[in-house]
Amino acid sequence: MIRFKIRQFILIGLLSSLALTNSLAEVVTLSEMQVTSSGIAIDSMEKVSTTFGKTIPGRVVVPPAQRYVVSAPQSGMIEKLMVAVGDKVVKGQVIAHLQSPDMIAAQRDFLQSIAQQDFAGQAMTRDESLLSEGVISQRRYQQTLSRYQELAATVAERGLALKLAGMNASAIEQLEKNGKISARLKIRSPISGIVLDAQVEPGQRLSISDPLYHIGKLNTLWLEVNVPLEVVHEFKMGDRLHIHGQELDGKLIAIGRNVDEVSQTVLLRAEISKDTGQLRPGQYIQVAHVTETTEPRFQLPSKAVARTGKQSYIFVKISEGFDAKLVSVHAVSGENAIISGDFNGDESIAISGIAAIKGAWVGLGGGD
Repeated sequence: MIRFKIRQFILIGLLSSLALTNSLAEVVTLSEMQVTSSGIAIDSMEKVSTTFGKTIPGRVVVPPAQRYVVSAPQSGMIEKLMVAVGDKVVKGQVIAHLQSPDMIAAQRDFLQSIAQQDFAGQAMTRDESLLSEGVISQRRYQQTLSRYQELAATVAERGLALKLAGMNASAIEQLEKNGKISARLKIRSPISGIVLDAQVEPGQRLSISDPLYHIGKLNTLWLEVNVPLEVVHEFKMGDRLHIHGQELDGKLIAIGRNVDEVSQTVLLRAEISKDTGQLRPGQYIQVAHVTETTEPRFQLPSKAVARTGKQSYIFVKISEGFDAKLVSVHAVSGENAIISGDFNGDESIAISGIAAIKGAWVGLGGGD
């Protein structure tokens, strides 16, 4: 408390001294000792070629073309779930076990058609030999050959039915080899990606085509942002939307034509194809519109900007103290501001302790 009162006394004395000794509102005279005692910090400005607009809320979504629904290929009961929401999966990985009585009939029909084809194949081989010896007619051989080809087509058809039912080529090959029929069906992931949603529980009974999982590829993501109708004209295709707090930019790929009746906003969509691992689908983020400029602009801490009325100023360090320079503020994002004005870019400016400088400056006629 005592230290605070002493500092306050020093600051009041400093401001009073400044009010008596300065006659120009543009210049605030300060000695190096006064600068130090009032906690004023000095730093340089950073020249920039891009401007970050005001931050606006957005949401991370998975593009529809990269979302896959894994459905039940047959009716049955979920016996076991092998993955959960958020898990990584690879293409062909078993993600669930389904008990399906329908699979028994499908496998039985497949094995029967193979047995019939084998028998027909033996008959065709025998008739080939008899035809070459002149024992049977060409017509008889053609009938045997036609029967074999018909059964071969049936085998192919029933094998395809098993694939559509969820059996992979390896499982079908094992079925053909050992003839072991099973009601268990292994459901596999159609892609490599992330499990976005699970819609079933073990023991649940499903009909054919009922959804089990949503799986998404996250190598490319979208940012969806709603902006007020009156500022949509500031955006154009290809513009960058910068994610606040991360080194990530999205490229604007769609500007909506519809206006939300309630909020009177328009949907913008940007695509991110690099470093998407830093984002999560459904995540709400803050983004800023990035614009390129040929006009010299500078970035500095937003607290370095002093405002009086509708005008903004920064304080440039000079030998006598500080010179108040009028600036145009183009954007404020987080703790930084983007400004332009009559500067070389190598000026040193006050970035803290602004209240002390402004207090003296206003008292000398610098504004309200």
